Amino acid sequence: MLKIFLSMGISLFMLFQLGKYIDSIFATSIPASEGDLEVSDMADSLSKNIIYVDNIKEKDKPLRPLPQDYTGSFDSRPSVSEYNWMGLPLDRDYLNAYEWRGDHINDLKALSFKQRKDMKARFKIWKKIHISEFISFMKESFKEEKKIYPKLNVSVCVAQSILESRFNTSKLSVESNNLFGHKYRGQAQGYVIAADDTPRDKFTKFKSQWWSIRAHSELLNRKYGSRIKGRATIRKWCKALCGGETLAQSKRFVARGGQTYATACYKNSEGGSECYGDKIKRIIRTYNL
Repeated sequence: MLKIFLSMGISLFMLFQLGKYIDSIFATSIPASEGDLEVSDMADSLSKNIIYVDNIKEKDKPLRPLPQDYTGSFDSRPSVSEYNWMGLPLDRDYLNAYEWRGDHINDLKALSFKQRKDMKARFKIWKKIHISEFISFMKESFKEEKKIYPKLNVSVCVAQSILESRFNTSKLSVESNNLFGHKYRGQAQGYVIAADDTPRDKFTKFKSQWWSIRAHSELLNRKYGSRIKGRATIRKWCKALCGGETLAQSKRFVARGGQTYATACYKNSEGGSECYGDKIKRIIRTYNL
């Protein structure tokens, strides 16, 4: 019995120390170095070179709020007062694609070159941590889902969440818990309006991320899983989602009345040859899913 209590005490102490360490990472700032950092270095590094926004004087406020698809035009240049010292928005939890790339920091002209460089370095470290945590969370979530829906492929599901939610930083995923771009089909929880195929598409608003994950598992299992025979590999899932392995094959599939997971399966908006399945495979390779 004494051994059990000693073991429990050691475990609690280790958890306490781990909690203090994690708190120290997120309670402090990010380093000026742009090189890769070990996790053990982050607590110290994040506390350096803090830029206190309140102490920065600006002549002009932004002319208008940043839209979701802000591309960096001069008349919409962001204001320092909109961001913290890591380059993250102060009044919202989502980032648009322009901000996710870190391009907005280059346009914070009220900061000196060094301040922008330091902020961008801190932003990169935050981004690296965020990506790692999101992937870990989604992997564990779909390992559990696979116990209920054995045909699911964890790598494909995680890659879809990355592609559809931008690592859970898009407005749709953050404010509506919609991690997979699910369109509204009369669900009781309601919908939100967002631009996709049309400017006013309706997307499902989920009560939590868990509901979004479970809805995705059910959708894949019910609608696309039946297209897969034998072992559910990455290649087979990508083909099942798109009705083919190329833009041309998917387009022919749709012309015959077939349904695909995304418009990108058969139509690349950027005019290239990469279809939805190719994007999924690329994400899996990039992040070693």
